[in-house]
Amino acid sequence: MHVFYPVKACQLSAGTHPAQPALCVKWSLRFNAPVHALIIFTLISLLSINPSSQAIAGTNDIINGQITNVNGDPLPGVSVSVKGTTQGTTSGTNGRYSMNAPTNGVLVFSYIGYVTQEVSIGGRNTINIKLLASSRALDEVVVTALGIKREAKSLGYATATVAPEQLTVNRTTNFMNALQGKVAGVNITSLGSGPAGTSKIRLRGQSSFGSNNSPLIVVNGVPIDNTNFSAEGDQSNRGTHHTSDGGDGLSSINPDDIESMTVLKGAPAAALYGSRAKDGVIMIITRQRKAGSGIGLEYNTNYTTENPLDYTDYQYEYGQGENGVRPTTPNPLSGQWSFGEKFQPGMTQVLFDGVTVPYEPQRNPITKYYRKGYTFSNAVTLSSGGEFGGFNLSVSNTDNNAILPGSHYSRKTVNLGFTQTLAKKLTISGNMIYSKDDRKNPPNIAEQDYSPVSIYNMATSMPLELLKTYMYNANGDEYPWSRFTDRTNPYFALTRFNNIHRDRVMGNLTAKYNFTHWLFLQGRFGQDYYTRAEDYNLPTGAQRSPAAPPGFVNGEYVQDLLRFRETNADVLLGANRTFGKFKVDVNLGGNQMHRQSERNSTLVNDFYSRGLYTLGNGRQLSPIYDFVEQQVNSIYATAGISYKDFLYLNGTAR
Repeated sequence: MHVFYPVKACQLSAGTHPAQPALCVKWSLRFNAPVHALIIFTLISLLSINPSSQAIAGTNDIINGQITNVNGDPLPGVSVSVKGTTQGTTSGTNGRYSMNAPTNGVLVFSYIGYVTQEVSIGGRNTINIKLLASSRALDEVVVTALGIKREAKSLGYATATVAPEQLTVNRTTNFMNALQGKVAGVNITSLGSGPAGTSKIRLRGQSSFGSNNSPLIVVNGVPIDNTNFSAEGDQSNRGTHHTSDGGDGLSSINPDDIESMTVLKGAPAAALYGSRAKDGVIMIITRQRKAGSGIGLEYNTNYTTENPLDYTDYQYEYGQGENGVRPTTPNPLSGQWSFGEKFQPGMTQVLFDGVTVPYEPQRNPITKYYRKGYTFSNAVTLSSGGEFGGFNLSVSNTDNNAILPGSHYSRKTVNLGFTQTLAKKLTISGNMIYSKDDRKNPPNIAEQDYSPVSIYNMATSMPLELLKTYMYNANGDEYPWSRFTDRTNPYFALTRFNNIHRDRVMGNLTAKYNFTHWLFLQGRFGQDYYTRAEDYNLPTGAQRSPAAPPGFVNGEYVQDLLRFRETNADVLLGANRTFGKFKVDVNLGGNQMHRQSERNSTLVNDFYSRGLYTLGNGRQLSPIYDFVEQQVNSIYATAGISYKDFLYLNGTAR
C-alpha cells in the first residue's frame, strides 16, 4: 500500500489568487555593482531567515487568458513570465493561465518550437495569445553528446532544449519535477515522498524489464552519479520496513545556476557515451560567466507554502464499530472500521481500555494531523564578463519544512564557473559545484507498517487527539488501538527517525586549443565525489516488531556510510570544414572513466535501554562492508557530411 503525500503548492507571483489561504512570495533583484559588489554579496549570502507570515502588499493585478496555436488548439505548458523579473507561471492543459503581474508590465510567452512573443499588459486583465510555429527551429544550434555543437537540421535523432526559466517558474526542491508535461517524450514522475524526493525520469518509455531505465545525467560535459535512494531504487537499505525515499543526485543542483539543458532522446543520440546512456542523456550546463561585459550582482528569493489537501468523500452517517454495533465495552480494538451504529445526538463510545468519549463524526483528520509547510530559498550571484572571458560565483540556501510533522530538508550550494581565452587560441574553462544536503525524517512510502497511512482509513468517529494522548501504554510500548497491528498509530509512527547527510563536490577543468578556425584539440578532466551518511531506527515497543529476549526491548538501528568517486578524463580532436558544396564534420576522441564506491553499514537488533539508539546499546551487531571499483577505457568517433545543407549522412562509433 502506498502512502500518498498530498501537497498544495503555490506561488503568488505565479498565479495564486490573494484570497487563497496559502501565502506565496517571490521577488528578484538584479543590478550592476562595480563597487563594493563582493561585500554586498557576502552579506546577502548569509541571509537565511524566514519572511513574515504577513502578505506583502503590491500593485499587481490578476492577468489571465488562453494560449493557442494558429489553428486555435490550446497549448499546455507555455512559459509566461513578466519581463525583467522572475515572476511567472505556465499554462494548464486547456492552455489557460492566471498570474499576478504589474499593470504596466510586459508578458513574455515562450514555448519550444514556437516564436517567443512579448505583449504589454496596458491595464488589461485578459490577454489571449496565438503563438506562431518557429520557422527557425531547424536552423538552431544544439549541444549534442560530449558538448559538440551541431545544427538541429543535421541530426538524425531528436533533441529538446529546455530554457532556464522553465526550471524556476514553478519552483520545486527537485527542479526536474518542474518539467512534467513540458518536453515531448519525457515522462517525469515524483514520488509522494516530500521535498527533494526522487524524480523518476523516462525518455520515450521503458527500455528493459527490471533494469535501470533512467537517462545518464551529464553536468558541464562530465557524467555524474544519479543513484536513486528511494525504497525501490536503493537495494542496499537494511533493517525491517525501511522504505523512506532518500532522494537522488539531481537534488544537489541549484536550478538558479543552470544556463541550459538539452535532452538527447534514445540510444542513437547518446551512443558516444556507451551503454550507460542507452536510455538517453540529460545534459546540464551551468553558468560560467556574465552575459555581456562588466560586473553583475543578482539576488533571487522564493517563498512557497504547502497545505495538505484531502478530496476523499468520507461518509459521516455511521461511526466506529462492527455489525452495526458501536463500541460500548473496554478495549474493542476496532478503530479502523466504520460499521457501527448510525450517529445520534448524545451517544458515547468506549475506547482504549475504558476511555469514554462522544460517539460523533470526527472530520478533517488529514488537515489536523499534517501541518502547513513552506520552502524558502535564497540565491546570490556575483558575475563578471569581458572580451576574453569572465566568471560566475553563486551561493544559495534552500530550507523546507514539509507538511509531515518532524520532516525537514535543507540544501546549501556554492557554484563557481569561469572561462578565459589566452593568446586568442587557448581557452581555459571550468566549473565547481559544492552542495551540502541535510534531510530529516522523509515519509515512509510503499507500505502501511510504521507509517501514517492508517489515518486515511481511520474510523470516522475516532478522535485524532485521543491517538496522540494514548500513544504509549504503561510500559512505554505502542498502545493497541486496532485489531490490525500493522496499522501503526500515526503519532507513534513519528517516533521513527531517519537522518541523511550528504556532502558533494563535482566539477571539471577544460582546455581547448584552436589550431585554425576549423580544427581544435580539447582536453578535459572531471570528478564527482560525495559522502552520504544515514542513520535510522525502528522504534522500540512497536507492535509489529518481534519480541526481544528477556532483559531487552525490541527495535532496530542502522548506521550507514557511503563514499563515492567517479573521475572522467577525455581528449577530443575535432574538424569542421567546407569543400565547395560539401561540409565535413569529424570528431575523434577517447575517455577513461574510473569509479569507486565504499560502504560501511552496521545494523543492531534489540536494546539494553529503551529509546537509546546507538551501536553500543544494541544486543546484536551485523556489520557489512562493500567495495566496488570499475574502470572503462574507450575511444569514439563521429563523422558527418552534408550536401548543400539539405542532404546529410552521419555515423557514430565507440
